[in-house]
Amino acid sequence: MWTPINGKEWPVPIPKDADLNLIRIEMLNVAAEYATHHDWEQYRAEYAWLDVLCLRQKEEGGPREDLRMKEWRLDVPTIGAVYRYQKVVIYLNGLGRPLRLKDGDLDSDRSWFRRAWTFQEAGEVRIIAGDTPDGPMHAHQIDGGNYEAALLTRFHDELNSLERGGYDSVATIAHMQKRMSTNPVDRVAGLAFPLGPHTIPAYQESETLEDA
Repeated sequence: MWTPINGKEWPVPIPKDADLNLIRIEMLNVAAEYATHHDWEQYRAEYAWLDVLCLRQKEEGGPREDLRMKEWRLDVPTIGAVYRYQKVVIYLNGLGRPLRLKDGDLDSDRSWFRRAWTFQEAGEVRIIAGDTPDGPMHAHQIDGGNYEAALLTRFHDELNSLERGGYDSVATIAHMQKRMSTNPVDRVAGLAFPLGPHTIPAYQESETLEDA
């Protein structure tokens, strides 16, 4: 959709039923609730940074594709810095949508847990947006970490794996290998901040996977 929020510079890829103003309100509210719950009132968020509004999006045949390609050389490999050590609000079912879980969701190529770029978006503090009282976040374990449904158990295992990521380079690379991307080199670029290299190469989307 086109929006004046980004000066109509590029179309923002969000669900048709989503409202950017409501998303902004929810992001700030859930962050405020988290701060209150953890007695971090001094860290209440005043601004919300939304990647699809702040990072120029790809538009096939668009008039500013040349500018987008130039900006991405720097922006794509360094965007991980935005999420690092921050409170990150995550929509697992799509921007602005309530969190629901059905068969096939976790195996979809569009699953948040399977996308290459979301690997660096986990942040230090993760806040799941779209949560509802009857949603999967409120399911109770029945025994030994398992839930009533195998799908729920797998969902919570995926969430817990974000906590276990740590600084193990081998595990980090292995995790990224399981993820999906439109461009294969994205999986290499998405490792820039998780691996913590001394230098970060520019993003060249036309590179071969071997060169990347």
